[in-house]
Amino acid sequence: MKTVDQDMVSGIGLIVLGIAGLIGASGLENLVVADLSAAFFPNILFGILIFCGICLLYQSKKRIEKVKLPAFNYVRLGAMLAVLSIYVYIMDYIGFLIATVLFLVAAMYIFGERRKLILAGVSIAASVIVYFLFTEAFMIVLPVLNI
Repeated sequence: MKTVDQDMVSGIGLIVLGIAGLIGASGLENLVVADLSAAFFPNILFGILIFCGICLLYQSKKRIEKVKLPAFNYVRLGAMLAVLSIYVYIMDYIGFLIATVLFLVAAMYIFGERRKLILAGVSIAASVIVYFLFTEAFMIVLPVLNI
């Protein structure tokens, strides 16, 4: 029986996701207020995903000892889908920052992180950095708390 290498599966998955993203981003409407097209940043990110997928495929072919693909965890997938759905729903009500902090805490907890300082610190820091990156650098308006 042939062992399925996790880098090969991950690489193929990233390439497929990147191509699907490029196709989806090509349909984004251009706004007159910006010099760049609406698909500029998504295309860069999906291009990076494709590049990373190709690197993983190359690494998989080069490696002599294969790393077996772990068993799929359907409970974790279901929990992440539920948390992601809740995140999307509550963002309009409690704003990007609070919703993202709660989402990241829940996601890290689902994936096994139990240290409270790490859960809080990483969630808050990542949320604030992403918020300021999008609002200040990319000039994108994100949902805020509706009082």
